[in-house]
Amino acid sequence: DGTERIANSRWQDRDTLIMKTYIYIDSANIGFGCKNIGLDLNYEKFFLFLKSKFKTNNIKYFAGYIENRKNVYDKLSEYGFLLQFKEVTSHKGILKGNVDAEIVLDVVLDILENKCERIVLCSGDGDFACLIKFALERNVEVWVIAPQASKCSYLIRKCANKIKVIFLDNVSKSRLET
Repeated sequence: DGTERIANSRWQDRDTLIMKTYIYIDSANIGFGCKNIGLDLNYEKFFLFLKSKFKTNNIKYFAGYIENRKNVYDKLSEYGFLLQFKEVTSHKGILKGNVDAEIVLDVVLDILENKCERIVLCSGDGDFACLIKFALERNVEVWVIAPQASKCSYLIRKCANKIKVIFLDNVSKSRLET
């Protein structure tokens, strides 16, 4: 739709095809990343952006479960996100709910069960580079949505000639903000 800059256009001819697409959101990476670039991400608009762009309702939101955020989770569920939670631990007063392993396991299972032809990873975390390689080896199209290029891992940017990357700081703010 021209409102975002895409790192490359290898699959330009496939963009308009309806493909079985699953989207996996690393809530901490997207949430903190957007805050760091001054983007007040409206999750309802973000869901609609993803649904419109990729023609899917398979939008999974991975997060560490924090009891006092139940109302936020209820809203996300109302918007249409498929919520996947991990138990949160605390170390020196800092809450940790790292969901990388859960995302990797979920993506691998979805690929092995032939549920998807395209995956969209919403994270700029380099820990997913091996997952990207795994998906590409199985002819699954890969997109990455990251908050901004300068904070996106080198390991992911290095794959840019094989995948598509959207940086949220290049998407029209009216499509994503409150």
